Amino acid sequence: MAALTKAEFSASLPSLVRDAAARLASAETSAEVLDARLMATAAYDAAKSAARIATAKRAHDEIIVAVYKAQADALAIESAAKRRLADEYDAAQDRGEVKRVGNSSRAEELPAAADIGLSHKDIHEARQLRWNGTLADAIERLRRLETFLRECCRSGAAARVLMHMDDAAAIACVLDAITDPHARVSEHAP
Repeated sequence: MAALTKAEFSASLPSLVRDAAARLASAETSAEVLDARLMATAAYDAAKSAARIATAKRAHDEIIVAVYKAQADALAIESAAKRRLADEYDAAQDRGEVKRVGNSSRAEELPAAADIGLSHKDIHEARQLRWNGTLADAIERLRRLETFLRECCRSGAAARVLMHMDDAAAIACVLDAITDPHARVSEHAP
């Protein structure tokens, strides 16, 4: 007997129940009642198996989603740590606590990147990540500003509210729009 596909199984399950009910309704002998009971038992077992499979699949899907979320969170933490590393290393260089490339005065006294367990490649990648993160943040702020300005242009009321604000309030309103994608001009109305 060939295995049923998911669609065939889903379609056959209700028909198994209907057939068992029809056999029981038309049963005239005890053998026919037993046959209907066997059909009903088979339908019950098939339904129970389908429910178990569906539950396992949902659990699997939820686990996969949780794993992907954990991976994304771990990458975000790792990126933040690398950006912080770039900030800390640059600050240590500014304070004169670690060597600068090309700094010959006191260079022998200061620890190099390798002395503190970092390679120049690690520092370079951290600085690139910091720069890329800053650029991505700036692009996102510009997108939010564009959305805010579109809202102001589309809504005459929003433009009128901005026109009647003093400069500081208008600037605060625009800055809120850049930093908060859900900010509305009407929140700043005098």
